[in-house]
Amino acid sequence: MRWVERLLIFRLMSIFLSVSCLSCITQIKRVLIMPPGTEIHRQYRESVVRLTLQPGELGYDNNYASGFAISKDYLLTAGHFCTGLQENIKKKMNSKLILIEAADRDGVAYEAGYATISNNHSTHDMCILKSEGHSLLPLPLLGDMSIIETEDPVTVLGSPRNYFPVRRDGYIISKQAQHGIHVEPRQLLFIAINIEPGSSGSPVIWNGQVIGIVIRYLYDSTLKEAALATRGDHIIEFVDKYIDRSK
Repeated sequence: MRWVERLLIFRLMSIFLSVSCLSCITQIKRVLIMPPGTEIHRQYRESVVRLTLQPGELGYDNNYASGFAISKDYLLTAGHFCTGLQENIKKKMNSKLILIEAADRDGVAYEAGYATISNNHSTHDMCILKSEGHSLLPLPLLGDMSIIETEDPVTVLGSPRNYFPVRRDGYIISKQAQHGIHVEPRQLLFIAINIEPGSSGSPVIWNGQVIGIVIRYLYDSTLKEAALATRGDHIIEFVDKYIDRSK
């Protein structure tokens, strides 16, 4: 075999091994960069809740979303769950307007209390709810998006419909997605994942920390199932402006 043919074969083998190694590294990252999804589910299921607007209040019925504890007195959910309700809630001064339902260690659902809207951020689609003494475990927040990479695995814990909570595993597609959201331009997480209606407000968990909050389900022609999430840096900027998470 002439040296030119040998060189060509060597280069082709090098390319094949490089692609294979890259694929292997990606799969290893998905497994090792964070605890397995079942462990995330076990650790954090007592922090994730289903939020339900009480039937008949303000003319709404069966309006629900997911959410999670960020301190002993506050929770976070998707802003569109709260949009349009804030002024009416303030007028009615009804402290039992939003029902909080959670699950115990055995997965049994129970009423964890009630909440009212504290602050709503329509641009970044997130809302702080106040509920004193809810006894839920706060989730740690991460705002440094520079350490998160494309293809990193994530877990979403939500309480859609009548499930407490549901775990879905996926991975990061982009940290700078916008995808036609008709509000002010902003950076979003674009995630390949399968979620159900009612998952808005669910935490996106990476390496044991919340790096996003689900705000929208997407159908992507390539991925089929995907979601958009407000990024952790925007979450921390918003939350720390209004509450002291250490209390």
